[in-house]
Order: sequence, then structure tokens, then C-alpha cells
Amino acid sequence: MAGGKPMWRRAFDRVEGPLGSALEDVTRSAPFAEALGLTTRARAGVRRELERQTRRLWHAANLPAGSDVAHLRQQLAALDRELRLVRRALEQAERRGEEERDGPARTRAARRRPQRAPRP
Repeated sequence: MAGGKPMWRRAFDRVEGPLGSALEDVTRSAPFAEALGLTTRARAGVRRELERQTRRLWHAANLPAGSDVAHLRQQLAALDRELRLVRRALEQAERRGEEERDGPARTRAARRRPQRAPRP
């Protein structure tokens, strides 16, 4: 460590300098962008085909595929949201019913001032 940097770091810096700038030039080029786009589209196509084939396989075995499970999850989430809304509406209706039954007595009691204890 005579120069202050470890030996591995000095070796890395020696290689990274010229190689790094050359790699930056390559990644900023139009052919690289085209190749990256083609690769991305090819991967997506392969993934779609693989999912299609596995879905067929699962259905042939009379088992649910991933897309079936995803669809069921969406339906379950929608039912959960709807149930929450119904529960909230029911609670509000119950509160209104209680207020209507107990309304006048509760209102009078709320208006009364608390009585002070007599002073000794």
C-alpha cells in the first residue's frame, strides 16, 4: 500500500479507464439500442409462448393455471371491497337507528350540565 490505494484497486483503475470509456461508447450507439430492443421483444415473446404452453398443460391436467389464479384474486379483491362498503353502510344504518331510538333522551342528557358536589 505504498500509493495509499490497495493493489486490487490500482489494477482495477488501470483496466477500467480505457475499457470503461469504450463500453460507454458501445452502449450509446444506435446498433446497441436496436439489439437491446430486439432482445427485449424476443424475451417477451418467449415468455408469452411459455406461459401459453404451461397454461395448456395445467388445463390438460385439470389444474388452474397462473392466469386463472390471478383472475380469481381480482374477483376476491373486488368482493372484499364490496363487503367493506356493505359493512360500513350497515354500521351507519345501525348508528342512525340507535340515535333515532335514544335521540331525545340522549340529547337532553347531553345538554344538562353536570351537577357540582356540595361544598363542605
